[in-house]
Amino acid sequence: STIVVGAPGADANEGLAYVYTRASNGWQTANEPTVLAGHDTVAGNEFGHSVAISQDGSVIVVGAGFAAAGGTQRGTFYVFDRAAGGWQNQPTPYETTSASGSADYDRLGSSVAVSPDGTYIAAGAAGYSSSVPLTGQGGVYVWSYNGTALSAAGSGLLTASDAGNEDGLGSSLAMPSDGLIYAGAPYHPGNGGPGAVYGFSSESSAEVG
Repeated sequence: STIVVGAPGADANEGLAYVYTRASNGWQTANEPTVLAGHDTVAGNEFGHSVAISQDGSVIVVGAGFAAAGGTQRGTFYVFDRAAGGWQNQPTPYETTSASGSADYDRLGSSVAVSPDGTYIAAGAAGYSSSVPLTGQGGVYVWSYNGTALSAAGSGLLTASDAGNEDGLGSSLAMPSDGLIYAGAPYHPGNGGPGAVYGFSSESSAEVG
């Protein structure tokens, strides 16, 4: 009954996101959307480059993968909680601007995902590079969320064991449960594809396609 749509090119690529709620008589007369914006976004951040919403519609995450975040395109994401009266009441975001070991061009927020109950959030850093000469292989960060604060979950950045140059792991994400994440690497095994999908669980990780 709730849709969130990113508009990363709005306002000179500062970006916006729109939240639509289905009315009692359907989408054709849906309520006027709530407009979400980052409280500190500037031109070029592309707030809305990625969006995700929890299954019950109570938590929305918006990525701004090109935000400076203390460097150059380190990226960030914003978490919004639905107000008591609904999304039409402009919510206040909880926002994080850094990830452990963040570096220029990591582009955290390239993709975002939320677990069904909103208690876990994943964000892709598709530009992450571990070392020279291996660059741009990408990775995924995971946080737990208690409604007011984010806490790093797991042992750190999720990466592929067979990563290649410019794989872009974390370009897309899905989190169907608290303990399972799927992450796309569109250019694996490097230098153009054909691509792969990796599944990470709380127990293990594997390439699944």
